[in-house]
Amino acid sequence: MSFIGEAALSALVQALTEKIDCPDLLNFARERQLLPHINKWDKLLFKIHAVLDDAEEKQMSNRLVKIWLNELKDLAYDVEDILDEFATESLRRKSMGQPQANTSKLRKLFHSWNSFNPGAVVIFNSEMHSKIKEITARLEDIAAQKNSLDLLESVRGTSIKVWQRPPSTCLQDEPQVYGRDEDKSKILQLLSMGEASEAKVSIIPIVGMGGVGKTTLARLLYHDKELQKFHPKAWVCVSDDFDIMRITKGILESITLEPCDLKELNQVQLKLNNELSGKRFLIVLDDVWNKKYSDWNVLRIPFMAGAPGSNVIVTTRDRDIAEMMGTVECHELKQISDDDCWLVFARHAFENRSVEAHSNLEIIGKKIVNKCGGLPLAARTLGGLLRSKQRDDEWEDVLNSKIWSSQDADSDILPVLRLSYHHLPSHLKRCFAYCAILPKDHEFEEKELVLLWMAEGLIQQMDGQKQMEVVGVEYFRDLLSRSLFQASGSGESKFVMHDLVNDLAQRVAGEICLRLDDECRVGEPSKGERARHSSYIRGYCNGITRFEPFHRMQYLRTFLSLSLRLSNFPESFLPNYVPSELLPKLRCLRVLSFSHYSIGELPDSIGNLKLLRYLDLSHTQIRILPKSVTSLYSLQTIMLKGCSRLEELPSEIGNLISLRFLDITGAHLVEGMPIGIKALKSLRTLSDFVVGKNGAACLSALMDLKFLQKALHISKLENVINAQDARQANLTDKKDLDDLFLEWTYDSARNERLDRDVLGSLQPHTQLKKLYVKGYCGARFPSWVGNISFCNLVFLRFENCKKCTSLPQLGQLPSLKTLIIEGMAGIKLIDHEFYGESCSNPFPALETLIFRNMPEWENWNPCGFEFPCLLELSIILCCKLSGHLPCHLSSLEKLVILHCPEFVVSLPRLPKVSELKIVRCKEVDCCDIEDNFGPLNSMELSEISKCTILGEEFIHVLRKVKDLTVDGDIFPSSPHLTSNALDGEAEQLEQGQADSELEILRLSKCANLVRLPRWLYNVMSLRELTIERCPGLALFPNVGLPSMLKVIRIRKSNALVPFPVQVIPSSRCLEELEIDQCDSLMSFGRGQLPPTLKRLEIKSCKNLQSLLDEGEGSSLLTSCAGNTSNLDFLSVYNCQSLTSLSRGKLPASLIHLKVHTCPEPTSLSPRGSLPTKLQDLEVLNCSKLESITERFTNNSLGRIVIRSCKNLKSLPDDLHKVMNLHEIIITDCAVLVCFPRGGLPIAYLKNLWIQGCEKLEALPDNMHNLASLQELRIDDCPRIDSFPEDGFPTSLTTLRIYKLKICKQLFEWGLYRFTALKELDIQGGCPDVVSFPQDEIGMMLPSSLTVLFIKDFTSLESLSTNGFQNLNSLEYLHISSCPKLASFPKNTLPPSLLQLFISGCPLLKRRCQKDKGQEWSKIAHIPYVSIDGMINGRPLFGSGLSLDI
Repeated sequence: MSFIGEAALSALVQALTEKIDCPDLLNFARERQLLPHINKWDKLLFKIHAVLDDAEEKQMSNRLVKIWLNELKDLAYDVEDILDEFATESLRRKSMGQPQANTSKLRKLFHSWNSFNPGAVVIFNSEMHSKIKEITARLEDIAAQKNSLDLLESVRGTSIKVWQRPPSTCLQDEPQVYGRDEDKSKILQLLSMGEASEAKVSIIPIVGMGGVGKTTLARLLYHDKELQKFHPKAWVCVSDDFDIMRITKGILESITLEPCDLKELNQVQLKLNNELSGKRFLIVLDDVWNKKYSDWNVLRIPFMAGAPGSNVIVTTRDRDIAEMMGTVECHELKQISDDDCWLVFARHAFENRSVEAHSNLEIIGKKIVNKCGGLPLAARTLGGLLRSKQRDDEWEDVLNSKIWSSQDADSDILPVLRLSYHHLPSHLKRCFAYCAILPKDHEFEEKELVLLWMAEGLIQQMDGQKQMEVVGVEYFRDLLSRSLFQASGSGESKFVMHDLVNDLAQRVAGEICLRLDDECRVGEPSKGERARHSSYIRGYCNGITRFEPFHRMQYLRTFLSLSLRLSNFPESFLPNYVPSELLPKLRCLRVLSFSHYSIGELPDSIGNLKLLRYLDLSHTQIRILPKSVTSLYSLQTIMLKGCSRLEELPSEIGNLISLRFLDITGAHLVEGMPIGIKALKSLRTLSDFVVGKNGAACLSALMDLKFLQKALHISKLENVINAQDARQANLTDKKDLDDLFLEWTYDSARNERLDRDVLGSLQPHTQLKKLYVKGYCGARFPSWVGNISFCNLVFLRFENCKKCTSLPQLGQLPSLKTLIIEGMAGIKLIDHEFYGESCSNPFPALETLIFRNMPEWENWNPCGFEFPCLLELSIILCCKLSGHLPCHLSSLEKLVILHCPEFVVSLPRLPKVSELKIVRCKEVDCCDIEDNFGPLNSMELSEISKCTILGEEFIHVLRKVKDLTVDGDIFPSSPHLTSNALDGEAEQLEQGQADSELEILRLSKCANLVRLPRWLYNVMSLRELTIERCPGLALFPNVGLPSMLKVIRIRKSNALVPFPVQVIPSSRCLEELEIDQCDSLMSFGRGQLPPTLKRLEIKSCKNLQSLLDEGEGSSLLTSCAGNTSNLDFLSVYNCQSLTSLSRGKLPASLIHLKVHTCPEPTSLSPRGSLPTKLQDLEVLNCSKLESITERFTNNSLGRIVIRSCKNLKSLPDDLHKVMNLHEIIITDCAVLVCFPRGGLPIAYLKNLWIQGCEKLEALPDNMHNLASLQELRIDDCPRIDSFPEDGFPTSLTTLRIYKLKICKQLFEWGLYRFTALKELDIQGGCPDVVSFPQDEIGMMLPSSLTVLFIKDFTSLESLSTNGFQNLNSLEYLHISSCPKLASFPKNTLPPSLLQLFISGCPLLKRRCQKDKGQEWSKIAHIPYVSIDGMINGRPLFGSGLSLDI
């Protein structure tokens, strides 16, 4: 039951009375003798409206008032539906240009109906007459009830005046967090304890009630300087959808900053495992709700790969979850003190006012804060509420409101949040209630929500001057200022609602808003019948059952598909049933969204949704909109962004006279804009105008679109044949345009004069903020470009204007912040004209300046001018540029110069620069780096002919730069770098080592580098060293390496010889060593490895013969006090000469061992056993390997992978004793004959995969005892011809059988025994099966199946009806290479089916043709159907002719 009351009804009732007073309606009512009813509506609504204030107060304590308000709400919506029908028809007549004078619109309307379709008008009149009488009766009943409920008329009335907030700034995060210092200190202590412990990962839960500040505290910790030592770091918002795949991908993508396209959880977890392996990481899992330990156990598996001291911070409201997940005692976050709560409140309530100047408000405010219960969210929300209230009585009203003590038994919404809602103006209450359709954690944009409010009629225009969009933005920002919306942490102008605020919106809206992601509501017959607005989270495939609840929502106004931020599905699929059959039943729709669905067409019946105002088809496969769309006269918004297949807009688009927003970004309108576009005089937003050729709209069509605002992209300007058309576009008068993008398709043969005339005629209003010109062919720009009158221009970009020989006077633009000049092939000189001939202070605001791909640019004359605000300067691909940089760049933070081979980079004083990258330039010179530079985060110097910065100044580089990359032989031949004689420099380096900032050093292509210099030992700050393509490098310094160095990578340095033994004592922190393609390396003794080393990777060292032998350096290794090996990860790849990993024992500390493409070793362990701590063993493509080991002596081993070891004859006899083994993968081992007699370990084995073992004769003896086995795959083992006598373990969830002779025996044994089986994949081995499942043997498939593969059934003719009738969970069916298969089960395939793949089945393909094939009706309900590469009738990649299925 909602408590929306007058809150959302007042604005609606007021709007209804205004619509009732419409002369058109009154004339129609008079003509049809309905005027008494309409007059009664007006009077009754007025009386009802007068008591809504009192009803809102009483409904909190009187349940009957709540019921009365809900009934009134339903009635009000029904009245609005009727009135909107009349308004829509009036718009139709206006669009058709039918005469309106002297007679009312509605009267003429019905006369025209009479003459055109007398039968239809009789039916309409009859139905409308009946509806009006019904409404009258219901209104009378509602009015009578108000008297019995003793509702009193309000004396103050209501107001829709928008609350004016004080000037303020909107920051994504709180600038200061109050009251959390002690909490922060305690958790930092827990984090440091985790570092000191031997535990791989510490899980630190933060638990507390909603709104107490758990996420805020986690953010504070995440960005704390003390935690920057963790790498990598990741943040994932878990929310109530504990999707392991989504969360794992979210962590992985947060670390790699790259999208993850992997489809299998196993692959994703392996990749995350690799990213975390051996690293000390910090992960935050925010807002966890899931209580299933099994899910958490699966999610955390990759975390175990991290280095000791890794930490995971978890925030949750539920203490049980915290105790389940935590490895330490959970930190319970208490409420903050009233004093701290007051600071939060005061910052929002008095942000722009003095607290001392309002002493009375301070006294009242502190009393209000005492009732916030120490919740920062409550204090922030109330502060936002009271920011605009300045009178004492307004604050007293809040303090004394009855709502403080009202609590619903089934509600977890805080009274303080109810109060915040209670004090919203009525129009904002209605808008806020509508937000109940937004899922928790859903990020939304201001524009997105405003357009939805407009479509639902929630925005009231206060006067004729303010447009709905402007009013909507005011509404939005009002709610934002009251903290009911919050800026999203992801930025990009995204917003979210806090969970508690979202709960409040749901409670406010009650049954009017229905979110189908709320599982408790789905499938309940009583739910949804009263819903007017509904949303759901779009999945990859949404089946027919997903939309069943919509059948009960006959008055639905909002049909909105949404996706969460971490959605894995850029494109989704839904059944054709939804647009073709369901939509026509939803006749009251105002909002319809099919965004990101792979739909190629809409049915003509969409034209029957006469009340539709918002249509979102963005990122769909739509090609052409049906003509019937142009009969939707109320349509305000059409979104077609990202519709790359869209070819044209409807020719009669001009009928849509209400259209205000049209986004066709990314569409390829081959023919340009339709002529009717000029009739869209209400249009406010037009993303693109494509200039067409014959029959398309000319630029002059823009003339009457006077209200265009925000951004406009005009493309295909080469099709303009007369500059007069451009002049008639009248861009100068379009004062609300902020961004303008003018684009020509470049053609050197074009008329230069015409281009200049066109650009000159397209001069925009001087209030423009952004200008982008691309492909322009004129030799000069018209005078308006760069004119000082464009005082608001902040962004300017010229691209591929190849014939321009000079740049405009851009320096005189006073507000310009970003300037990008790219592909300007005609520019040779930049000098005074660029800065402005008479401008004494050019570019006063410029922050970013980029020159890119300027092939003829020869000289840049700075003319002595400064760039006082320039933060970033990039010069890229300017192959003829010579000269010098500007001398005055005092604010510069980033300097990038790439591929300018003639440019001499004489670095000026750059006190603030933090990033310097110079690649392929003639010379780099800096006379005094110590004085001219501040601290540098990164410096890259690559392929530079002469570089003085690395001469005498190099010692200062070490003191300034944290991350240094040197690429190319640019080191001078000086003792600083190539000599072992330190002389005077040694003392200088030793004295300066303490203030060295260098942490990361990369050396590449340094041909003269023979030995790493001895001074390197003194760079104590160095943590990571990479040496690549240094062919002369042969030796490390005898004095050792920096003691704090952690990572060394050496690649393609063929002269390298091993570490000298003297290096080892100095390497106190070295943890990772990688050597790649160093062909001179022949041996690598164990004594040459520092004892701290944890990870060793050797790759493609083709002459390496021995590894980890107890040879050279072993005595030193032994002599180091306390020296024991810590090596836990060893990977050897493509070492063709390596004969063994070790002549002795492998290090006992090894946990992960990977050997790949090493053909010579015959055994991994010549001494007969593997390290006792080994957990993960992978051996791939080792052609001479005969045995892994003689015996297993450890129980730690959890995973064995053996692939393409063609000479492997056997597995150790005691394999069954490895009790912790959970995965065995053996593929392409051609001579393996059998498994050991003892079979496999039965305790924990979950995954068994056997493939391509040509001589393997039988499966392990104890298969049926593998009670933990979940996934079994047996593939291409032709000699296995007997099914285990006792069968397979019935615990299987996945079974894949490929090309085996045991299928018949398996079927007879009974697939139904697998009661937990989710995925069944059978390929080949069934040459005689005609029907599947086989009815003749009573074969049944497990009802638990969700995925079924059937492949290479050469005799299969049909799928059994009996066999499929119980598969109510089946979602994925793949059928391939069944040439005789011609039919599906007789009735239909399961309604749960979401994806169907058919390939190599010619008979079935022909019978599945859309609307024609005999089997079409059986698959029409499936969202995703792929037949021979055609998905839903379209090719998988690209465009072209499609198969009509």
